[in-house]
Amino acid sequence: MTHELIVNGAPDPPEVSLTAQTTDSVTIKLKAKNPEDKTPIHGYTLHYKPEFGDWDTSAIPYGSEEFSLDNLLCGQKYHLYVVAYNE
Repeated sequence: MTHELIVNGAPDPPEVSLTAQTTDSVTIKLKAKNPEDKTPIHGYTLHYKPEFGDWDTSAIPYGSEEFSLDNLLCGQKYHLYVVAYNE
């Protein structure tokens, strides 16, 4: 009997671009950096915070190409980044 163990590394983060914004929301588009990569992606986590606030997260299901982040504070600068996961 033999066993084969396949270990996948962490997937590359997607390219993120802003597609729309309002006074209290932003919509981002997600695009895989390398569509040829065979590393599976099970979803994404969006990390965001107002300039002088605390970090928060939102889950983005796999297969989503766009995601809207709502209920933002009007007039605030926000920092955000997206990570892909395959756990």
